Amino acid sequence: MEELVKAVENELKELKEKIELKNKEVDELKEKIYRMEAELKRPALEGKEEKVDGSIMVARLVKSLINGGGTVEGAVRYAEKAYGDGMLIKALNEGSSTAGGYLVFPKYVRDMIEYLRPKTIIRRLTKRIIPMNTNQIIYPKQTGGATGYYIGEGSDIPETGLSFGQLVLTAKKMAALCPISNDLLRDASLSVDEIVRDELAKAMAETEERYFLRGDGTNYTPKGLRYWVDSSNVIQPTGSSYTDVINTLGRAEYLLRKAYVNTSSAVWIISPRTEFFLKTLVNSMGNYVFREEMLQGKLHGYPYYVSHFIPENLGTGENETEIYFVATDELIIAENEALTIDVSKEATYKSGTNLISAYSVDQTIVRVIMRHDFAVKHEKAIVVIDQVTWGA
Repeated sequence: MEELVKAVENELKELKEKIELKNKEVDELKEKIYRMEAELKRPALEGKEEKVDGSIMVARLVKSLINGGGTVEGAVRYAEKAYGDGMLIKALNEGSSTAGGYLVFPKYVRDMIEYLRPKTIIRRLTKRIIPMNTNQIIYPKQTGGATGYYIGEGSDIPETGLSFGQLVLTAKKMAALCPISNDLLRDASLSVDEIVRDELAKAMAETEERYFLRGDGTNYTPKGLRYWVDSSNVIQPTGSSYTDVINTLGRAEYLLRKAYVNTSSAVWIISPRTEFFLKTLVNSMGNYVFREEMLQGKLHGYPYYVSHFIPENLGTGENETEIYFVATDELIIAENEALTIDVSKEATYKSGTNLISAYSVDQTIVRVIMRHDFAVKHEKAIVVIDQVTWGA
């Protein structure tokens, strides 16, 4: 009897394995059919498969909303006709639309941020970008360490201990507003998608870079590098001769090392005027001091980057600028997972001091909003050289 039960159990086990194998084969076949259907539905561009990145998808989403009258239903109909993109249509159907507003899901947000990286220095250099699902993120932070002592026989051991603090990141709202010609938007070509994408990216990138560099943290703005730096790490050049320049850059490196900061990720961030001055600086023999290594993208042994958002008109003489020396592995960007896009053909917007009606000039206004914050783990991971008049 036991042998019969075992035989039945073995047969059932073999049958179960065969069924699982068949199910797997069926699933694989379904996947192949799904892919074939997707390929058949994919629109062709000049006989070639069209490759579309996430930033273009954001632009197409905006265009679909505009041409669909600001409603999900209209946007879906336009997207189906113009693009036939299943992912775009799925995102439109799953989104929320109120008065023309739209929530772009994390897939598209991350792809758009990737497009912004080459456009902005700070975001490109920041290695730690974390999702912010609440209004605040709090990092426990150790601000002091224990100390050991040598003592004599029978002596009391001095008291020591640890000290702690907090690094608080609070979501800051950043908004950008782009007026776009309706004649342009009526064109359904890929090049127009890229133009819409570029306009959105430019508007967001410029605001972000400005504040991540020099925001003072007031009026709901992020605090940038200039105001995160410890006051003892703000220095001034002693002059503009090649020896003064070398000594000033060397002192900045010394301050980072003195603070026990890992300089392997350190970079320079300079203004265009400073770059030109350093590239053309010569020593007493008439030889270029930094030109050769700057042609390789380095300054004083570290990578350097040029930002057009470092002012060159600071100080009472309006001729000063700043140089930043930063350990980039200390930088943090915390950002909300969603990007909000609003579109309107009737809104009025301000250009300088003038009010412009989008309806009158046949434009569509695209407003983009993100929420994020910027921080530095240790204030002494930054050195700022201010009052720099090199090349002025």
